[in-house]
Order: sequence, then structure tokens, then C-alpha cells
Amino acid sequence: SVSSGETQKIEALIQDVRDLKDATFIRNGSAYNSKSAAIFLRRKWQANHSAIKTAREFIDKVATFSGTSGRP
Repeated sequence: SVSSGETQKIEALIQDVRDLKDATFIRNGSAYNSKSAAIFLRRKWQANHSAIKTAREFIDKVATFSGTSGRP
């Protein structure tokens, strides 16, 4: 399971994405705002929770590519 410290880091990363108000995130060829991107990340984290132990794993296994298409 994820330690409380790593959970806090992952939560902080998701919040940082959400706070990027002027950013556009591209997911499988479609553009999304920061709030939608944060929701996607949270859902992906929840779906892959058992495989994620650290914030680094969250970035490497969840946040950097689409689980659907495999695209960055």
C-alpha cells in the first residue's frame, strides 16, 4: 500500500495539475482543461491503486501516458 507521505505527494501532484488554469492537456488527441486533467489522473490512480506505491510510480505508470491508447 501507499505510505501516507507518498499519498500526500500524489495528491499534491494532482492538485498542481488542477491549479494550472491556463494549461491545456492533450489526452488521446482531445484537449482538456486542468480540472478535467486532474479528474482523469485521480480516476487513473484509483483504478491502478494496487500497482502504485510511490509518487514516482504514479508519474511513470499513470500520469505520463494513456492507459487506453498507450500514447503519451
